[in-house]
Amino acid sequence: MVDCADYTPDDDYYVSGNQWYLNAIQAPDAWQICRENTNVKIALIEGDGVELTHDDLQGNLMGGDGNPAGVIGNHGTMVAGFAGGVTNNDLGIASLGWNVGLLTYQPFNDDSIRTVLAGKIYDAVADDADIINMSFKTIKGGFPDCDEIKSENYESARTFYWNWDYELVREAVEYAIGENVVIVASAGNSPEHFLNDDPCEEVPYPIYPAQYPGVIGVSGSYQNENFVDGWNYGAQVVDVNAPGATSSAEDDGLMTTCLNDGYLDIGKGTSFSAPQVAALAAMMKSLNPSLSPAEIEQILESTADKVGQYPYVNG
Repeated sequence: MVDCADYTPDDDYYVSGNQWYLNAIQAPDAWQICRENTNVKIALIEGDGVELTHDDLQGNLMGGDGNPAGVIGNHGTMVAGFAGGVTNNDLGIASLGWNVGLLTYQPFNDDSIRTVLAGKIYDAVADDADIINMSFKTIKGGFPDCDEIKSENYESARTFYWNWDYELVREAVEYAIGENVVIVASAGNSPEHFLNDDPCEEVPYPIYPAQYPGVIGVSGSYQNENFVDGWNYGAQVVDVNAPGATSSAEDDGLMTTCLNDGYLDIGKGTSFSAPQVAALAAMMKSLNPSLSPAEIEQILESTADKVGQYPYVNG
């Protein structure tokens, strides 16, 4: 165990109080146990890519595929800040992961059975990732429009997207867990239906990869520790919650890294709850590398604060 003195990171947004979520999950207490996690690697699988030149990420980036499609959105860079933003560098944000190593993989040009996505999971295992974070859901298009499904009239159906269990992805996840890699995945926000105001699915709803056996599915809570209204819940898909929104205001999210060496405080969603759990799993692995994915999940579930209406039986 590393001897860590009582210490407060000097990162600007942590010092100013903008990163309330780190105190909410008792990050300062965890940092006193250990913050030297450089031998532990979190793989981030992110379709948007990650800004590899970001000053508050660069020091913790240790490899991956180098964004084969280029950086095409903010999501991946925001997730990376939660998982492993460089901490105590007198700049920007702190992260629970402190000095954790980050590997980044970008699925692109995927086919109808998600060969590329599955391949990235195998790549992460081959590159000795200890944890894989997947802040996404696998979906499939081509279904009838929601209203048409409900009326059983398919003549003018439009494309509808549905959460989908891809065999290749499921097999890759099973392989990774079998290789002692911890898999963390976002459990989903309000049902996304793309075309209608009234979605076919309502919470709780199935979502993959979070729903696969052995995956740690993460949903979210507000700053007041209440479960976020309308986000996915239920024992089938959710194992733990982590901070995911400051309040119910539309853009009232969490502070993290973003594109162009920047920072945003609108990180809101289970996509950003999951990497906090991935970072915690990395700290656990740094102290006890022999912990299995099942043991880490059991420890997380048994030691988490039981807040509000627990277990969650409705939205």
